[in-house]
Amino acid sequence: MTRPPITHVAVRYNGTVYSAPRPARHHDLIRCICEATGAEEVDATINGGFINPRTGDFMTRAQAAHYAKLAGQIGKLRYPPSLYSEELW
Repeated sequence: MTRPPITHVAVRYNGTVYSAPRPARHHDLIRCICEATGAEEVDATINGGFINPRTGDFMTRAQAAHYAKLAGQIGKLRYPPSLYSEELW
């Protein structure tokens, strides 16, 4: 079965997952979080990742890297073991 490609970046912050479709980047989501919460910056509890296109669940950067390889979306990672949106779009 062919895996659908990853199309959404995601950030998990304080238990909430924020996501946006390509060509959004993680920094775009961080800016939105700051605007929504009134924070000037987000703290260390932020977790960048992607949305699993099959399930809609949050994937860490490492999980997304594995998924993108199996989907044929990427070859070699630039910054193993993590995947970055710049590698996808």
